[in-house]
Amino acid sequence: MQNILNAVNMPRAQWDEAALRKAFYQDIKERYARIKDFENKKQPEENRFQLRINADTKPGAVPYVALIAPEQDTSGPYGGLSFVVFPADAVGPSLICMVVGTQSIAPDDMVLGRPGHARQCRAIARWLSTLASGSFAWAKREPVNTDEKLPMAVKERLTPWRNTLEKYGQVIYACYAPAGSGTPADQSARESALTVLIDLFMDVRGVERKALAQAAAQSVKAQWLAHLMPPVQSQQVTDLLQTRRFVILEGPPGTGKTRLATEAVLRDVFGGVGEVIQFHAGTTYESFVGGLRPVTDDSAQGFRFAPAAGHLLRAIQQAHAKPHLPYVLVIDEINRADLAKVLGECLYLFEPGAMNRQVALEHAFTEIGGHNLRLPPNLYILGTMNTADRSIALIPDNPLEISMFQASPNLCRLGSISA
Repeated sequence: MQNILNAVNMPRAQWDEAALRKAFYQDIKERYARIKDFENKKQPEENRFQLRINADTKPGAVPYVALIAPEQDTSGPYGGLSFVVFPADAVGPSLICMVVGTQSIAPDDMVLGRPGHARQCRAIARWLSTLASGSFAWAKREPVNTDEKLPMAVKERLTPWRNTLEKYGQVIYACYAPAGSGTPADQSARESALTVLIDLFMDVRGVERKALAQAAAQSVKAQWLAHLMPPVQSQQVTDLLQTRRFVILEGPPGTGKTRLATEAVLRDVFGGVGEVIQFHAGTTYESFVGGLRPVTDDSAQGFRFAPAAGHLLRAIQQAHAKPHLPYVLVIDEINRADLAKVLGECLYLFEPGAMNRQVALEHAFTEIGGHNLRLPPNLYILGTMNTADRSIALIPDNPLEISMFQASPNLCRLGSISA
């Protein structure tokens, strides 16, 4: 990828369409099999990759080089995913990106909407971030969400490409921002970003690498795969619980989430002081927090309705009974329930560091001594969620990093669990 690397390092003012086209064609034809030239297609239906180049470098323009999949129009907006580099607004190397076409996500809707592709991009971003000091890599949680604006923290790291972000920020779903003074380590990181993202683009299209490139590609893939499912140890969970109090373990089936939560954490760390429950589609506010339930009495009807505590109130009662001991409520499959309905006004309570918050419940419960509900400081909540279940809404993930929880921005996630 040396020729493309030279193009990425090329100052904006020196961009030349013929030179850029030649650089991309040479390196990609050398690395991949069955690649036709990147001249413009003669007919819209001609099955060949396009290399669109906008070399307009006037102030305010947004030049780019875009590698576009076949089956696209020869001009105008295109759909699906593409590999694109954008030069800096002033000086500096180009931003290296994966982009969703502004026309639509088709014909790559099945790829872009698949959790596996998004996970690969985030793992690649985490790996790239480790390669060179000062560089920055980022991947969107859901590539198909083109209405989602770039987070402010991402924009701040990408200020050299401000014009690019204003025009294309919402369709960029993975990127690498080179940094540094151009040392060998910096150049190696840039070449790795180019190689791995172009490989990803070609893999989606089923384009095979040539034999000479295969061994190096597998070595690179092994490196970023190590960031796909980083292992999580019980001590990490315990430390994060001590800091945040509310944590979620996430991963595919069979990777040990429930075992870690119930055995390594509840049994070994908390000494069995706690409870394990499981959410499902039928879990309600009444079963988790509390509500009215029929109880038998001596009246003519033989029953009456009285407030009955749910799992949360009973956990609070148990935690209050032993204030000197930490108590953990383990919620297995936490994202199988409609959390907004299940938590209700109690959503307000899940704020780390805000233990004095309280809410007034509609009914008075003996377990909490009335209407007012407050979480005791020795109560911890540990959830698990299965990311492979497509029947449930997924929670944003950034393994091993604190991130926001869809139903409650205050419940923290600890990344994926590996077997």
